[in-house]
Amino acid sequence: MRQTGIYKITNLINGKFYIGQSRDIFTRWKAHTMALTEHSNESIIRMAFAKYNLREQVNKKGVFGNFNFEIIENCDAKKLIERETYYINKLKPQYNVQLMGINPIFPKRDLQKTQCFLQYHSFERMGYIPGESDDDSITTENANYGIFTKKRVAINMLGSSVVLIFGGKPKSCRYNRYYLWSELVVEDIQFDHEYKQYILQGIENLMDTPIDLTDLYGFDEFKIKCGNFAYGLQSMKNKDFFHKIILPLITNHKLSRVISYNKWIDDFLEREHNIYNPLGVK
Repeated sequence: MRQTGIYKITNLINGKFYIGQSRDIFTRWKAHTMALTEHSNESIIRMAFAKYNLREQVNKKGVFGNFNFEIIENCDAKKLIERETYYINKLKPQYNVQLMGINPIFPKRDLQKTQCFLQYHSFERMGYIPGESDDDSITTENANYGIFTKKRVAINMLGSSVVLIFGGKPKSCRYNRYYLWSELVVEDIQFDHEYKQYILQGIENLMDTPIDLTDLYGFDEFKIKCGNFAYGLQSMKNKDFFHKIILPLITNHKLSRVISYNKWIDDFLEREHNIYNPLGVK
């Protein structure tokens, strides 16, 4: 059964702990502890797991390795940010030192406002497909694909939605195609000092299959208004196409089954191959 609320992860060796919030706590814990190694450094808490020898994936309450995973409050999703802030301010968790509400360099958040943002992932520029991995144990339920950005707007994005559009050119296709890939609800914000960027993580809602937006009426105008997606992470405020077309697509086409993430990607690639290379031309 899905648990929505506030959780605490305590290091039993040194007493330090982490406070988090999630619409699906057990899935969030699975993402936190997915594919841990001694070099895991994607966030402060994963660095702690790596240092103190937690290597197993956690999906329930209890003690695992040197860490205790517990739910400290169940609450409605609308109250998550408010309740998380309450516990962070009250308990002052050491593993949250880079998060909002503790570090004084960050401005005060408006807890009542969440926004929609868009992130573009270019296959041509990045050289890989979002979330693809050599680890076949990663599923569409526990994928831990994060959003990386240097924009300071990230510090106010807890609870916000980041929609990912993937752009790539199928073989035998002359121009790029643009696919609605997923929606990430931001539940965790970290700052990577080495690369001077923010890491946004949370629950990723994939589409049942990536939706090709390229030929939809109004998409070309939308793309131009978004600077041909060259701006990086950007707010979707006052973007009519996004609110009238993209958001309903997300609502109606979220993936409901759990399969291997790589299988989900392979199914998408096979579909595109059949569309753009139906005769099997190499």
